[in-house]
Amino acid sequence: MMYVLTEADVVWIRAWSDEPGTGTGVGDRHLQAMAKPYGRIMSSGVSAVSDTSSPEEVELAADAFDYLGLPDLAGLTRRLVNADRESEDNLENALNHAFYGLEGALAGAFERKYAESPEDFDAVAADGVVRQPGSWLPGGGQGKRSARVN
Repeated sequence: MMYVLTEADVVWIRAWSDEPGTGTGVGDRHLQAMAKPYGRIMSSGVSAVSDTSSPEEVELAADAFDYLGLPDLAGLTRRLVNADRESEDNLENALNHAFYGLEGALAGAFERKYAESPEDFDAVAADGVVRQPGSWLPGGGQGKRSARVN
């Protein structure tokens, strides 16, 4: 048996693409706006955001979290724009801890949004694989273990 990505999985992966213009729907644009700042934080901590992302990029990432129904994560992300981590030794640690604790809801929030508003996302390109719409649906999982190729 082989692993088959769901439509939601393909959309999520597309958002992380470095290809400009991949995914033009409102949902795709939010995911793409979130990808760089989120990825930097997850790999290097909150301090990496101010070193690698503009305040506008961070604000757009926060807007993406709001769009996905994660207001706490959006609020925390907005705080990163003006946080003076050098003035408080423990602030960066606290922000990292809070961000990592809140981001655990991101995958489920995206999958819910995709299931509720698939029209917000560009269609998944036909590739001959029968895909389930999203992995959070009953009977789902992170993809299916079998596929029918047309």
